Amino acid sequence: MNELITTSQAVQLSGHIQTGLILDRAQVKKLLRQLEKFGAEVVGGDMIQAQLRGILDRRDWITISIAAASPASARAGGVHIGIVRSKSVPTKTRLSPMQKWQRKNGLDRRSE
Repeated sequence: MNELITTSQAVQLSGHIQTGLILDRAQVKKLLRQLEKFGAEVVGGDMIQAQLRGILDRRDWITISIAAASPASARAGGVHIGIVRSKSVPTKTRLSPMQKWQRKNGLDRRSE
């Protein structure tokens, strides 16, 4: 009976991946643990696990989307992972002493 529940959960997980998911970092870690638990029962599970480990190594995103066009494409090329919301990169707003002098004396090239 436990085998049947695991198989149905794997099919359900494959269905969710095929329709598309939007996940944050904690949900991606949870999905990765589920895929490791199900093993080969999820279509293209090994490829998806490798892609999720790669995206978890990156630190420049907050939420990602995961979608697969079909089970056959998930086996061959994995899933499509896109960044939905990324972390903002701090902009450099402080001027150097030379830029302050140039601006004060009308030589600022950035304003042209």
